[in-house]
Amino acid sequence: MSRDWAASARMAEQYNGTDVVDDAARTIAQDYRRRPLPPTSSATLTFLAGLLNPSAAIEVGTGTGTATLALLRGMPRSGILTAIDTDAEVQ
Repeated sequence: MSRDWAASARMAEQYNGTDVVDDAARTIAQDYRRRPLPPTSSATLTFLAGLLNPSAAIEVGTGTGTATLALLRGMPRSGILTAIDTDAEVQ
């Protein structure tokens, strides 16, 4: 079953591409040896943020910003996103 899941995950990643800003965040993640949010997870987070239409959100543990970008893309333009991270290197 794990092989089937892995194959499905690879196929899903092909349909949830990234853009220039996402690619830059992923490059930074590699530079800092961090694991960015996968594109399919980013797309899901964007969808959920758009569905909930929050006026404000808090993200704890920003990492390299891929989840931050996903949240911002799903939130309304007037929305406020507060991102907090204890690791000063990635702030």
